[in-house]
Amino acid sequence: MGMKDSAFANLPDMARYLMFHINEGRVDGRPLLGDDLIRAMHAAAFPETGQAHGYGLGIQVGRFGPEVSYSHGGGGYGFTSFMIMYPSLKLGVVVLSNSTFGGSCGNKIVSLIEGRLEQSLGPQGPAHEKPSFETTKPLAAGDPRVARLAGFYGPNVVVGPKDGVFGISIGEAFYPLTFYEDRGEAVGLFGKYSELRAKPALLGRPGSLVHLNRLSGTVSYYDFHKPPKEADAPGPGKADWAPFLGTYRTLMWGRAFGSLITVTVSDGRLTLNGMRCDEHEPGLFFTYDGEAVGLPGDDRDLPQHPPNPDKAVVFALALVRRQAMVIYYVFGTAISPHLS
Repeated sequence: MGMKDSAFANLPDMARYLMFHINEGRVDGRPLLGDDLIRAMHAAAFPETGQAHGYGLGIQVGRFGPEVSYSHGGGGYGFTSFMIMYPSLKLGVVVLSNSTFGGSCGNKIVSLIEGRLEQSLGPQGPAHEKPSFETTKPLAAGDPRVARLAGFYGPNVVVGPKDGVFGISIGEAFYPLTFYEDRGEAVGLFGKYSELRAKPALLGRPGSLVHLNRLSGTVSYYDFHKPPKEADAPGPGKADWAPFLGTYRTLMWGRAFGSLITVTVSDGRLTLNGMRCDEHEPGLFFTYDGEAVGLPGDDRDLPQHPPNPDKAVVFALALVRRQAMVIYYVFGTAISPHLS
């Protein structure tokens, strides 16, 4: 079972598809798409300032140093796929696997390619250490434009003071933040290459944070989750939520056991694995990042369908190199006796 907008293909066809992208919309020298359409496919839509990585029209656009890459992954029940290409190198890779763990093979190939690129290109840091704006107008941590950013974002990002220093915690790491004014808004700098901006408030909630890494050109969004403890008001804690509470087992691809979700009430608010939800109507909630959650209260403990641990895993690779197509088949045993 796959998504409604999915397509099934074999290695030779996928290799030709990569050649189509590498050759800027041409196959056997003939253009199949206009230059404007292929440029739109290969450009990040609505990029943030300084962003090089992003999603174009059906394809992920990336950068490693001066090298641009186009990539995309896919999959369904019992299989995964991944493709990546580097147009200026005339290099592309397709990975097809009959395992839901096949994506790890694609990641290893990307690490191998980019490791070689790093060796050949040398250090890329100095040119990206300069901020994308002038740092002539520093802001104090007490500036209202800075203070309003304090709070919890996403599952593991916190902005606020720690041991007397205002900064950002991402997972276990803490980075002091230095803020400056740029075109009327507060922009924070941390680490060697990172900038932090905030989107405008929406529906009474603080806007998402935009984290730009100038070295890689990547952008991460941290959606507002909840305010600091001292500013956090308790929720309604409705008795009607009692039938929803408990642990649910989800299905992946509609068939296999995916993960566990625990629904509880904390500080008067319904949470999914610690994520706060807002109730839109009875039984219909939205997570802080906009995901819809339906909780009818009678679908818990769905059946588990573990895969056969003795089943072989097949990775099929297509390597496109300078118009020549070489196909490899790599066989192995099941990676894990259970899905996670």
